[in-house]
Amino acid sequence: MKNHFHKEKENRKLICTSFADRDFLQHLTNAIRFGMPLLVQDVEKIDPFLNSVLNKEVNKKGGQITMRVGDKEIQYFDTFKMYMITRDGNAVFTPDLCSRVTFINFTVTESSLKNQCLNIYL
Repeated sequence: MKNHFHKEKENRKLICTSFADRDFLQHLTNAIRFGMPLLVQDVEKIDPFLNSVLNKEVNKKGGQITMRVGDKEIQYFDTFKMYMITRDGNAVFTPDLCSRVTFINFTVTESSLKNQCLNIYL
């Protein structure tokens, strides 16, 4: 995945932020408006105001595609992508969220896989 982010950074400007960033909403709206990839770090839970983004709820108005983010209606550019990462191996997300996003677990290592297999058979 690290290589994928590097590739995104080379091809288009990758915006890195977190929910704790005071400029998060501005970063999100800019990424949507200009079709840039957004990397949200240290995600522990998802704020409901992101539902329209996660559901890709877009509207067509006068030939423009828009999306509601919070109380704003902004222009949506279809090359927008959002990546969310966490370092918390014990993070738990709701089934509703799991049905709307793709999860990739990078915490599996060769030694942890061996331990899991040994625990099953011992």
